[in-house]
Amino acid sequence: MSCDDLSLVQISYLLFFPVAENLAGEVSGPIRGLKDSPYFDQVDIIVRDLSALSMQVNGVQVNVQRQVFDDQIQLNDCRFALPEGLDTAGIQRRQRLQAELR
Repeated sequence: MSCDDLSLVQISYLLFFPVAENLAGEVSGPIRGLKDSPYFDQVDIIVRDLSALSMQVNGVQVNVQRQVFDDQIQLNDCRFALPEGLDTAGIQRRQRLQAELR
């Protein structure tokens, strides 16, 4: 690992919002199990995978994995890498990129 690799920050930006329309996608299987104490209720969530996207936003390559939970909530997992992501300029660039993704 070189010093250049240490300055590259991998970011996963999660966007959740209600589903406004019926989105077709492949069911990847339900999430099953028990909630933690003190509730111990059954967890039964259907996860539907939607198509993945890859796009350029403000000169940065962003990969988006989309999923729908129980046909109610859509999750967009936006992943991208920023050089010097922890310095002041990098943080400002990340904030602009996240605002554009919203």
